Amino acid sequence: MSTTLPDHGPYSKPWNTVGTVELSETRQLRAVVISAVFPPEFTFSATTSQAVAEELVSRGHAVTVLAPFPNKPAGILFPGYRRRPYSRQKMAQGYTLVHCFGTLAPKSQMIPRLLENMSFGITAGTRLLFCPRPDVVYSNAWPVFATLMILAVAKLRGIPVVVSVQDLYPESLESQGRTGGRGFVFRAIHAIDTWIANSAKALIVISERFQEIYRKTRAVPEAKLHVVPNWAERDALHIDPGVVRQFREAKSIPQDAFVAVYAGNVGPASGAEGLVETFAKLRDLRNAYLLIAGSGSNLDSCMARAHALGLDRVIFHSPWKQEETEAVLGLGDVVLLPTIGRQSLASVPSKLISYLLAGRPVLAMVLPESETARAISAADAGWILPPEEPEALAAAIRAIVALPSDELQRRGDAGKAFASNNFCHESNLPKVIDVLESAARPNH
Repeated sequence: MSTTLPDHGPYSKPWNTVGTVELSETRQLRAVVISAVFPPEFTFSATTSQAVAEELVSRGHAVTVLAPFPNKPAGILFPGYRRRPYSRQKMAQGYTLVHCFGTLAPKSQMIPRLLENMSFGITAGTRLLFCPRPDVVYSNAWPVFATLMILAVAKLRGIPVVVSVQDLYPESLESQGRTGGRGFVFRAIHAIDTWIANSAKALIVISERFQEIYRKTRAVPEAKLHVVPNWAERDALHIDPGVVRQFREAKSIPQDAFVAVYAGNVGPASGAEGLVETFAKLRDLRNAYLLIAGSGSNLDSCMARAHALGLDRVIFHSPWKQEETEAVLGLGDVVLLPTIGRQSLASVPSKLISYLLAGRPVLAMVLPESETARAISAADAGWILPPEEPEALAAAIRAIVALPSDELQRRGDAGKAFASNNFCHESNLPKVIDVLESAARPNH
């Protein structure tokens, strides 16, 4: 029985909506970048915050970065680091990096995550309170409480803050069932986020949907809202067939096997458990494998479930090192992007950029009105399915396995071209810097 894979229409609006702003005068700024993650952690938020710091330095500005001691994604302190209140070092790239104490959250549970969030907010906010007054702050910190503390200090000192919004809170928590519906917790977090949004000098949001939500539900003036998607280097990923073959051999996957790959955080909101359940329905596809690469609080339960179901063609790769990214993604004949509930409306998974730049077709389990669905559809880079429907996912994988390889290649190439135009460093980073320089100007 054949399965038709749904496609959706193209964008009705251009993806990028930020223009450039010229400073009326050239002068060195004192800028502070506050980031919840930072290299050597390798997440998109970490690398984009680093890119912002480096670009500000290249424009002649003095830059200090405040970040937690590196521990993501596993929530375990990286080797060679020792936590203390603050650790300061001058980096070769020209900025000063200050690591700030924060508690760790090895399990993605509400209390540890809240403590991690608030403790970094306290230490970063305290540092901001007593450091020489900066001209502008770029905040890519944890929402909502760490950002609240940073904004409160900045408001006290009259420092303009540009807030980067990576996820919608409390909507994201609601989609994960963590707010108990739209009761007191939801309303309290929504009120805090509304205050933050209206107190900031500017908001950088990663999608037009986020822009519309902030305008309608937080009453943020449109002039404060700037749409800049996350980005990566156009040539960030080079898939070497020889390296991929070696990786297949190391994982005991036959060279002619069809492989579906999930690469990312294996946490409560990832939907990775659903992939394991789906492959239990595909036992008869003897040449189809699933690779789950990454770390997270739900990794052990995923592995235990695969073992209990006797799924010897579900392979796990953890830890997943940054230098293995090309091999992991290159292994995939299709890459999987699951979400749960309405999560896809409250976030745009950054793994989508890596998936597209790797030139692999994407099978996404997201709501059709989400930004992820819009991007994949506009690129003609894959297929969209509803979240949390294992039967539909199993049917879709069966249909994809039957497709000719040149169709998979066509969609993968289309996705890579789209990402090169819309999610690239060259087009998006200058827009962030322009917003920061504009926010630093008096009376702007």
